[in-house]
Amino acid sequence: MRSLGKEQEKIACYDRALELNPGYANAWNNKGLALGNLGKHQEAIACYDRALELNPKCAEAWYNKGNALRSLGKHQEAIPCYDRSLEINPGYANAWNNKGLALGNLGKHQEAIACYDRTLEINPKCAEAWYNKGNALYKLGRLQEAITCFDIALEIDPKNANTWFSKGFALYDLGRDQEAITCFERISELRGDKLSAS
Repeated sequence: MRSLGKEQEKIACYDRALELNPGYANAWNNKGLALGNLGKHQEAIACYDRALELNPKCAEAWYNKGNALRSLGKHQEAIPCYDRSLEINPGYANAWNNKGLALGNLGKHQEAIACYDRTLEINPKCAEAWYNKGNALYKLGRLQEAITCFDIALEIDPKNANTWFSKGFALYDLGRDQEAITCFERISELRGDKLSAS
């Protein structure tokens, strides 16, 4: 069901598993993920809380709870969840990255950059962390450094329209209009590719 993206069917399977074994922490965690995929973040949090009652050392449940809180705009509440996840698993690159996103949403861009750097120490090929670091640098007015991050992200994932868009704006702000236009044209090409593929 997971590979088919059938969230309701997944939830039914987890419910059945939990009827058979209500103390199955992984089933609570996975049910939370399925609910989150349906936008039911508050219900998902209840599942993560149950998973964590059963297994307080489940780094993934802390991480998922942080993501659900962030989806609800509760960025300050998400940070301690990512911290708990990272206490259990300091090498959890996604938790570092998403903690950075929560900090960035609170305007703490320098702290966010430190989280993205930690992500990139663990996984230097994480295009999302390079992109996020670029956006944080952009917000701090460090445009050339931001462009460098966007360039690295695009080497890893050259079809990411969001990265081309952010790079285009940074170039535009530096007065490099022609290079910016090239970035925006690249987005159009990617959208054209998408349309022709569908």
